[in-house]
Amino acid sequence: NTVSGEDGDVLAVLKFLTSFLNDSAQAIEWIGDLVDDKARLLDPKGNDVFAGRFAPLMQRDAETIYADILRRLFNAEARQRLKLVNLKGSKGELALRVGNAPHFGVINIGDDAGFFKTAEDVDAFDTETDDFGSGLFGTINQEGSKLNVLIGSRKFTEGWSSWRVSTMGLLNMGQGEGSQIIQLFGRGVRLKGKGMSLKRSVTNERPKGMHLERLETLNIFGVRANYMAAFKDYLDGYKDNQIKGFKRTHFPWLYEVPTDFVGKIKQPHATLDLYPRIEALSTKDNATAKVAPDARHKGKLDRAAMAMFDWDAVFLALQEYKLLKTWSNLRLDRQLLIDFCTGSDGWYTLFIPRAELVINGFDDVTKQQGILVQLLTEYTDRFYQALKAGYEGQFYDVAYITDDHGSMLKLYQFEIDATDNGREYETKLKVLRDLVAAGKIGEASQWNAPHMVAISFARHLYYPLMAPDVTGNLPLKMRPLAFDSPSEVQFVRDLEAFYNSSVAKELLAGRSLYLLRNADTQAKGLGFARAGNFYPDFLLWLVDDATGQQWLSFVDPKGIRNLDLNDPKLGLYSEIKERQKELDDPDLILNAFILSYTRYSDLLNVGSAGSRAQLEERHVLFMDDGRDAYLSKLFQLVGA
Repeated sequence: NTVSGEDGDVLAVLKFLTSFLNDSAQAIEWIGDLVDDKARLLDPKGNDVFAGRFAPLMQRDAETIYADILRRLFNAEARQRLKLVNLKGSKGELALRVGNAPHFGVINIGDDAGFFKTAEDVDAFDTETDDFGSGLFGTINQEGSKLNVLIGSRKFTEGWSSWRVSTMGLLNMGQGEGSQIIQLFGRGVRLKGKGMSLKRSVTNERPKGMHLERLETLNIFGVRANYMAAFKDYLDGYKDNQIKGFKRTHFPWLYEVPTDFVGKIKQPHATLDLYPRIEALSTKDNATAKVAPDARHKGKLDRAAMAMFDWDAVFLALQEYKLLKTWSNLRLDRQLLIDFCTGSDGWYTLFIPRAELVINGFDDVTKQQGILVQLLTEYTDRFYQALKAGYEGQFYDVAYITDDHGSMLKLYQFEIDATDNGREYETKLKVLRDLVAAGKIGEASQWNAPHMVAISFARHLYYPLMAPDVTGNLPLKMRPLAFDSPSEVQFVRDLEAFYNSSVAKELLAGRSLYLLRNADTQAKGLGFARAGNFYPDFLLWLVDDATGQQWLSFVDPKGIRNLDLNDPKLGLYSEIKERQKELDDPDLILNAFILSYTRYSDLLNVGSAGSRAQLEERHVLFMDDGRDAYLSKLFQLVGA
């Protein structure tokens, strides 16, 4: 059809509604799959985007749900054809209904006559003209309104307000409207809340079995993926544009790390794998065979050949990429770019067949120039994001840990093989589940199963901490894992035993101890961008029972055999003290520790400046000293 832009998206929505009504068998099948968690819609990583979202409907069959949708959404008691109604009495409005049922939707669109004319040629739904019908938009907020769907309306961003919005679909929105996106988002997050509190409920206040959190969640969908990507990018970048945002305060030169970031951010590195594309191009003449991943050649561009590059073209390509990413504060310089590229090749890893780097003519020079542009865009992205994260990593707020914190694990999920061994493990896991549910931590701490780690330490904010033993071949898969390495398991076991010892009772008298496994993502955990984007494994609290004063330590047990003393992770102990000064909270003292799973004698990169005593001054303690020794040192350094 000739309709484009917003009109085309609206027509796509109408065709979808039509298919839902006209092909009920297919719709019922889809509903059944959604309720049963059978993946149909996957994200780029292959995950089911709606996994677990329809649990409240598990007790109902798909046909009943379909009939309920007809009644609640479409105001119809039976399935009939969709009807598009041109409301002559209200400019810019068209109505939607099923058969002769009350209108369930309203379309607000600029060229309503043009859209209606195009829609008349669509056979999938019916059209009619209402010469006397009045506008419907103004009735949406009326008590008892039957309108459930609003399509294509820019009035969302023009001061209109409604408590009823629960789901949004982006129609030709989010590609350049800037702050309009935030306005749109604001229309949906409004909710009355209990007693007009204007707040969403918290876990312990919700009536059981009502799934209130589903009703209080705003869902946002995009008709096309690029709309959602643009919407997310804008939300991610919105804070950058504030007065104290990264774009308004820092104006770095290309690839030059500002002085206050040196040694505090993770060094950017670009990786480019050209094997898939090159093989796809060359297999037409069978010139190359498929290369196994472990046989890939690591190559470097010919720096001598760079003298023949068109540096104006390279510079302009990078300038265009900067504009595309809206990095207005990144300053580019042609000569700095040339010096960076010709001065070193350690900033990238390039996987490419050896033959593809041979230069026999100017075409090969042009090819290498193109590869350089790809590497530069990847490196520039990593460079900019590292600086941005480093800047934002200075700002922290003090907040209380609640059940909703991202590090508070709600449940483990198991996929158990349908074998005799699998059933044995399932029985064992159910026993552990029941012990934990009953609060029988003493019995839970005695639970064991071959090749599984399950620690029920009462001082951890949730338990058990579970993970498969890497040495075993288990008849199950689980996620998430509470432990990533043996050093973490040893630390928790050491801390549990130490806490129950006479040494700890004397050392920690009058203070309570709490532990929490820290999630390792920005969305859930607590990380430090200015310490190499470091997410320590554990948060360890001591709380004075009399005054409430807290000592919070970030603890990371790890192997450090190959770690350089200049690694930003080893600087967290001093970085955290800077954050403490900025927080200016006398009741919160911060510390950070690295617990080395590696013996001191096995370290490779300590040099003369890394004696054992010097490392301990930098809060690097060695677990092979023994449980009581290294944990006593830790709590003494905490200073509680």
